Amino acid sequence: MEDFQRLREVQRGYDSVKVLLRYPAPGFKFPEGNPFPLKNLPGRRAIQGEAEPRETVRYVNKQTGEAAWNILKSTAIFDHELKPYLVITVMQDITQLKELEQRKDMFISMASHELKTPVTSLLGFIQVLQKRFQQRDDEQSLQFLSIMDGQLKKLTKLINDLLDISKMQTGQLTYNEEYFDLNELVRETVCNLRAATRSHQLLLEDEVQAQVLGDKDRLGQVLINLITNAIKYSPQANKVMLSISIDAGEAVVRVHDFGIGIAEAHRQRIFERFYQVGDPLERTFPGLGIGLYISSEIIKRHGGKIWVESKRGDGSTFSFTVPLHDLHG
Repeated sequence: MEDFQRLREVQRGYDSVKVLLRYPAPGFKFPEGNPFPLKNLPGRRAIQGEAEPRETVRYVNKQTGEAAWNILKSTAIFDHELKPYLVITVMQDITQLKELEQRKDMFISMASHELKTPVTSLLGFIQVLQKRFQQRDDEQSLQFLSIMDGQLKKLTKLINDLLDISKMQTGQLTYNEEYFDLNELVRETVCNLRAATRSHQLLLEDEVQAQVLGDKDRLGQVLINLITNAIKYSPQANKVMLSISIDAGEAVVRVHDFGIGIAEAHRQRIFERFYQVGDPLERTFPGLGIGLYISSEIIKRHGGKIWVESKRGDGSTFSFTVPLHDLHG
């Protein structure tokens, strides 16, 4: 009850918490400032069967004009016929935490910008040296340069990811929308990754034409993240399976691996920024916990959703949806 009273004080710019819960769309936005679709409400998602969905939202206090942030968490209660009859939503004020995160984001952005220039210069000099050593037929030096080039490209990807996160937090990440066939993008991405992947077969099982409106490069970024993760977390397997289908006016893309799986306690949090699974088995796979967060934000921006189905030791299936758009409609 004490927390509830504090929540009412924080959100006193609204007539009541009931109004806030019932009609959140006009006032709530995603943290980066984009409108918050009603269908993304954790309560609605809980009714549809999603286990303990959560969202971070931003709103502006009508009295002070100041921005504030909440985490919304919902749980559906089902009756004996497995029909939902009650949804419990908890709202936690995280404004102070967000302000600290903004300072951290500013530092990350500045540091990433400062790192990008020298790394780009190093990549350029490596290309010059590679040409010279090729003329001299110096295979050993070329091998060393190839290793350096690979590591610098990994560093470049990390820097770009950090810059993307910084832009997402401030709503400055640009999206170039166009109409395209999502199935063609999946096929193109799989084809490109096949050439760079020797350990796994990438199998595209089900295909269907799916005309969507969105940023082709950003959605390609999501596919690359999911497929490379599937390869990374299934070292003992030799294949990754993909499919695309249509369901209720949305294109559904699935990436299934046969790897270590994800424990239930982590499934709802792996899309959080910088979240890392603390289990000893997962610690053998290094990462900063940013790829899935970026993917999640990109899918949200396209009006879709992303989720994972997994069982520990029995692989994982990552799925995301993108609304269909009729080019002539």
